[in-house]
Amino acid sequence: MKLQRNNKVFSAGLIITALLSFILSGSVFKEAPDVLAKVDGKKIVKEDFLRKTALYGITVSSHEQAESFLNGMVNDMLILNMAKKDKVKAGKEELYKEIENFVPGFSAKDIKKVLKKGGISYSYWLKDIKEKLIIKKEIEHVLKGRLVITDRELKDYYWTNILEFRQARRVKARQIVTGSLEKAQEVLLKINNKQPFEELAKDYSITSEAHDGGDLGYVKHGDVPSFMNQLFTMKKGAVSYIIKSPYGYHIFKCEDIKEAATPAYDEVKEDVEKKFREIKKDAAFSVWMKELRQKSDIKLFLEHLNLVVEEVLHAEN
Repeated sequence: MKLQRNNKVFSAGLIITALLSFILSGSVFKEAPDVLAKVDGKKIVKEDFLRKTALYGITVSSHEQAESFLNGMVNDMLILNMAKKDKVKAGKEELYKEIENFVPGFSAKDIKKVLKKGGISYSYWLKDIKEKLIIKKEIEHVLKGRLVITDRELKDYYWTNILEFRQARRVKARQIVTGSLEKAQEVLLKINNKQPFEELAKDYSITSEAHDGGDLGYVKHGDVPSFMNQLFTMKKGAVSYIIKSPYGYHIFKCEDIKEAATPAYDEVKEDVEKKFREIKKDAAFSVWMKELRQKSDIKLFLEHLNLVVEEVLHAEN
């Protein structure tokens, strides 16, 4: 009798041990194949991933690209969670302004029509715009206290990257563009007869800057089409000969020349600060994101993600 009881206890022990091994191996709680990631218990599923890649017009062409995109989705979820804790929201006015900046001049009807062609709902697009706005606001909220920039840092950045702030030789130019060689010859004759270039540009030029007297502002070599290169060989006050281009017949005037120079720190301090702030902001964001990920419970199911990639690649072939 005692032996029989011992056998029962032994058998029960074996069953419990086997069950524990089964559970610990993950077989009982194994995630469904459509779950690609879990962030603090919240799931990112296959449908989320495919809808998001479609929204951004991204074709997943490799496992590395897919993993990078999935990690981006994880980061967004982490930041949105933090925004909720910090009570960072996006109001209607802010959202409308963001939409206007994103697709200026487009009505809701126009946007819906474009989205429909891509198989994307307007409500899903709107939700994504709102989330991106909240993410942007939360990043600004967090980094504001982390970005401390001293004048010493700015000066060090200026001197280390001084060539970046060197200004190339620039020419202040005007132009008159006509649709025919005959008309250009007529205009050039009037210029040679001392008629004001600006007034002739207003009367004869066919391009958009005609109402400003053909004013092109300051231009530098490499920033303009090759047919304008004669400008950089001209003296101040000189007028070019007639130059043919795909746009018509051009006559240029060189109004002023600014030789290449390296501006003093005080002259470009605003530009220096803008560039340096972006560098520090990127670095601070990377540190914060790393901290956020380290203290969060993140699980990526890459074997599930790889199956999605294979499906996408197979569908394309």
